[in-house]
Parts: sequence; structure tokens; C-alpha cells
Amino acid sequence: MKTLLTLLFILGSPLYTMAQDCGCDKVAKESRAKGGYGQDKAQNIINELKQGFDNSQLLFIEPRPYPCPRLPLFAEICNHDNGNYIFYDPKLMADILAGNRWGDKFLLAHEISHHVLGHTQREQRLTDGMKRYLSNLYRGTRYVNVYKNNKKDTAIVNILFRHLQELEADALGLWMVAGKGALQKDLSQIFDALPNIFEPYVGKINKDKANSDYPSFDHRKKMLEKMFVQFQGEVSKTNDKLTKKGKSTNGKLGFLYNDMKVKEEFSQDIGSYYALLIQQSERDELDSLGKELQKAISFRNKLYFEIVGGTQVRFPSFNRNDVPITATTPISPSIGLRIGIGRWYKKHHVETDIRWNTNHFETQLMEDNQPKNLESFRIQQLHIQPRYVYGRLKKESNYRSLSSGWMVSAGLSIQWPFSYSYENLTAELPHKPTIRPSVGGVIGIGFGQSSWFSRRGHWRLWLSYNLQPLNFAESTVQNIYSIQHTVNVDLSYRLW
Repeated sequence: MKTLLTLLFILGSPLYTMAQDCGCDKVAKESRAKGGYGQDKAQNIINELKQGFDNSQLLFIEPRPYPCPRLPLFAEICNHDNGNYIFYDPKLMADILAGNRWGDKFLLAHEISHHVLGHTQREQRLTDGMKRYLSNLYRGTRYVNVYKNNKKDTAIVNILFRHLQELEADALGLWMVAGKGALQKDLSQIFDALPNIFEPYVGKINKDKANSDYPSFDHRKKMLEKMFVQFQGEVSKTNDKLTKKGKSTNGKLGFLYNDMKVKEEFSQDIGSYYALLIQQSERDELDSLGKELQKAISFRNKLYFEIVGGTQVRFPSFNRNDVPITATTPISPSIGLRIGIGRWYKKHHVETDIRWNTNHFETQLMEDNQPKNLESFRIQQLHIQPRYVYGRLKKESNYRSLSSGWMVSAGLSIQWPFSYSYENLTAELPHKPTIRPSVGGVIGIGFGQSSWFSRRGHWRLWLSYNLQPLNFAESTVQNIYSIQHTVNVDLSYRLW
């Protein structure tokens, strides 16, 4: 099948169809290989690694020393018995073990992860939610699924999705071996050795280059080193087993394979790590595919949109010919859209609020110790606030990308009146004033909680202060001073 090899991931991608006398075909014949890295040893390692999971739910997984040409290690569900298998080349396993005592355990943990995360299950491999999440990020690859009853259907999996499957398996594999005592330096040694160990099977490998099937070994190594620090707080608790009811990170991982929503969130979290690994300084070193992939997965980190709603309390201040004029304090709602430029989770970025609000107040004169209304102003206006934002977001969980923290902002405030009604409540002021657009300043402090991806809650609460000239003018020759102080409380939710 011409497209078959495009579906495979080096370092154990799930295999979906097979027409050679290896892998599942060989399992059906069961001519068990002898010698070399033993099947019993592999089975014992798999059983040991599975101890961290909820055994009542975990799939039964069997290893077999039946590699295929150019496929020294892969995971597959076999049609003849619907069994979950890991196929490996005994020499490859012995070679990686010779370099690091955790080498074979990590490779098997990676393959277990493909099964646990549902990568090998045809009917679950691309859910509706994942399709929505991955749509338009990168061109898809079409291939044919062939089932046991010879029924065929087609599926499209894009390059980013194939990369994320590998990174997901790396992350969950890391959790398993770190829980058994593997150190960060062990994982680094393993990934340094893998390109040379795989070359006899697949040809020359450039550890710095991605291709259509897998991320670069360099990116995978960097991600594991970064995630090891995040995992440390959890994996050090050797007695903390995975359970379906667990509320911790471990509990989530415990039932990833049968909770599709959690699978999607896990995929998105791993994807966010991957996006952050591709830094500006590396751009020139990426090949054409890497550049396209970088553009695809980083787009949503460069622009975001939020709906904003809140309450404004205004304190207008007037002075005619050096005589202060009091005014009422209006309270009114404000709604609009916030557009952000830059990666919102970085310390520095820029936002612009575009809002529509109403400003209604009266000027007053004290008469017999009682306020007397002189004028009534009713203004409908567009409010535009471009602002610089500085934020310090904290990670709230060991592997998840949920963050919260405080932010401060400063910028300009532009008010553009669209409709304006004026009522003179006394004959003392014969002329209707005009109003023009004005530019002022705004500062604010906020607190928010958000995720690198738009699946879970993303909200921010802001308290801001705005100093704005009102730019009133009258036809009479008068020295008029008018300014407005505004306190605004708003809540925003990120659409993306």
C-alpha cells in the first residue's frame, strides 16, 4: 500500500494496516522468535509499567519480537483477535538497553502509551472534537482503513496530529518510567542515542529536522526535559496510583484512554508545549516543512479575541469661568470586544478594547442647600482603548497548561460620540454645547485564569481607571473646563 509508510511514526507509531509476514500476520501464525531480547522480559516490563494505572480499566497488551522492514518498533491492534500488541526488533531493544538501563523500559512505555491513548483504535483515532481543533492547521493525508470484515473507510489525519500523537506517547511514557525512578539525564541519554540506533532500520536521521510523520528528535528531547520538571512533583509519590476518580494530574492520566474529552485536552496541552519549543531563533534552521508547521501551530498564539462586559462609574467635572459646576455620577453598562496581539501568556503583549457605552448625567446648581438640575446630557459613544499589558501567570498544575495570575496595563482611551442629546432644564443656559472626540489615558489591574488552548475556562477580571477630557464647547465666549474620571470593572472571556 503506497501510503502505508506515511502513516508510521519513528519510535513506535501505531500501525493501522499491515500486509507483510510480520507484525499481526506473524502473530496469527505464531512462529515465535527465539533468542535475543526476550518476549518474557518485555512482558514483565509492560506489566510493571502498568502498575501505575487502574488495572480494572487498563488494556491487556502483549509484546512480540516480530518487527517489519523499516519498522523495528510499533504498536498495533491486530484484526484476527482484536489484541493489543507491541512489535519490536530484539536487537534494537538490546542496543538501546546497552546505552542506558532505562532505554528498553522507555521504548515500551512509549508503545503502551499509544494503546492507552487510543492511537491504535481506528474508530477513536480522530474524534469530532479533534477534527474541529485541528481543522485548517495543516494539510491532511488521506488513507484507507481496512477492517477484519474487509469493510473499508477513509480517514484524514494531518501532519500536526501525527506529531502530537508521538509527543503524547513521549509524555505518558515519561510519566511511567519517571515513576519507577528514571532521571532526567536518563531520558536525555536515550534520545541522544536513538537516531544512531534507528538508522540501520530507517536510513539516515537528522535529529534537528522534522518530517511529515514525526517531530525532530531534538524537539522531542527538549519537550521531555521541560516536562520532566513539571512531572517531578507527581512522579515522586510512588504510592500515588492512577484511579478513575483521581482529581490530580495522575488521576487524569489514569483514564485518558477511555475519556475522549480528556484525550482532546491532553492532546492540546502537549501541542502547546510543542508550539513553545519552536522559537524565533530556530526559524532559519527549520526546513520548509518545519516552517510551514511552525506557522500553522503558532498562529493561534499570535492573535486572540475576548468578549468584554462590565460596569462603568463616571465622575464628570465641569468648570465655567472658574466656577465649579457639580454633576451627577452615572453608572452604566459597557459591552464590546477585546483584540490581543502577541502571545497572551507572555509577560508583554498589546490589547485593544472596542466598546459601546452610554453616558447620561446632569449638571447641577445648589439652591437653598438642595441640588437643582440645570442640564441633561445623554451620549452614545464608541470607546477604543489600545493598551500595553504586563502579566505574570503562574502554572497551577504540573503538566496542564492552566495558568492564573495578576496583570497590569496602561494605554490610551479614545471616545468617539455617535449620538448626543441635550436638554436645557433652565433658561439660565441658552446655548446647546457641542461635543467632539477626545483622547485620554487609562491604567488598570487585573486577575485572570486561562489555558494555552480554548477548551477550558478563560476569564479575566479587570479594574481600570480612565481620565478623559469631554471636549464640550459652547457658542458663547466662555472659559470651559470639562473632564471625566471613570472607574470600570469588567469581566472578559476569551473566544480565541
